[in-house]
Amino acid sequence: MNFSHFKLRKSAVPAFTLVEMIVAMLIFTVFIGVLSSSYFFLSRSLRQAAELRKVYAQARFVMDRITQDARLYTLDYDCFEDSEDFVLNTSSLEFGECQGIQLSGSGLTHALPLLSSDGLHRTVYRFQDGVFSVLKLNRTDLESSWVAAEGYSKGFQPFVMDRVELRQVQFVVAPLESPYDHIENDFAQYQPSVNVVVRAASHSSLFPEVAQIQLQSTISSRVYGLTF
Repeated sequence: MNFSHFKLRKSAVPAFTLVEMIVAMLIFTVFIGVLSSSYFFLSRSLRQAAELRKVYAQARFVMDRITQDARLYTLDYDCFEDSEDFVLNTSSLEFGECQGIQLSGSGLTHALPLLSSDGLHRTVYRFQDGVFSVLKLNRTDLESSWVAAEGYSKGFQPFVMDRVELRQVQFVVAPLESPYDHIENDFAQYQPSVNVVVRAASHSSLFPEVAQIQLQSTISSRVYGLTF
C-alpha cells in the first residue's frame, strides 16, 4: 500500500489574544490587590485589638487595686488639708503623705487617703505629675508614729506600666465630712464612697488615638464603724 498520499496535519491550537492577556492580568492584579488590602487591614485590626486589650488589662489592674483597698478601708478625712477633720500632725514626719491633698467643694481630689477601721493602717493613692503611686503605712497603736510598710521604705511607689500611659486617675469623694465625727450633720450621714476615673492609652505611635480606655466606678467602703 502506498502511504505517500497521506499528509500529517497539525491541528491548530487556539491562543490568547493580546487584549485577553491584558484583561486577565488586570483581573489578577486587582484580585491580588484586594487580597493584600484585606490581609493588611485584618492584620492591623488584630494588632489594634491586642493593643487595646493590653491597655484595658493594665487600666483594669489599677482600678481593681483601688477598689480592693477602698472597700477594705474607709476614707481618711484627717488627711485632707482643707477638710474640717484635718489633723495637723496626721502625716508621718518622714513621708508627709497628707501634705497638699485638697478636697474641693465637689469632692474632687488627686489623692485618695484610706484608713483601716482600727486606725493602724493607712494607704494613700496619688496621681501627681502624670505618675500614679501608692504608699502604705502602719503603726502599732494610735499614739505611735506612722512607719512604712514592707516595700515602702523609700516612700510612694509608682505603678509600673508596660508601654501604657496613665493619663488620668481622678477621685471624687462623698460625703465631704466624716459621718463618724459629724453625727449632727445630716448631709454627712452616708456611707463613705469614692468615684474613680482611670483613663489610659497606649504608648505605641501606631495607635495613638485608637488604643484608649476610660474606666469609671463608684466604690463604697465596707467599714461600718470605727473602733478607735
